Amino acid sequence: MESRVQAESVAWDELTLWQRRYSELRISVEFSDEPPRPALLEAARKARLVVVGARGLGELRGLLLGSVSQAMAHQAPCPVAVVHRSRNGSY
Repeated sequence: MESRVQAESVAWDELTLWQRRYSELRISVEFSDEPPRPALLEAARKARLVVVGARGLGELRGLLLGSVSQAMAHQAPCPVAVVHRSRNGSY
């Protein structure tokens, strides 16, 4: 439970920063107890754009997508931006 509270706190902090920077955009955050793939695909039905992260594990770091980001890229009903981590570990 504590990790979920921390994750939600980080998400709201990030949302606040992005909304200040890009006030003309409507940005939302949703939390779900469902597995990521079906939860994100459901959320994408109401979205104009979905942004997902990709950890880029393995030797072909820049070419591989994780199962969730790959599913979103192929199945989402809206455009999907897949964001990879930078060398310092941030997105």
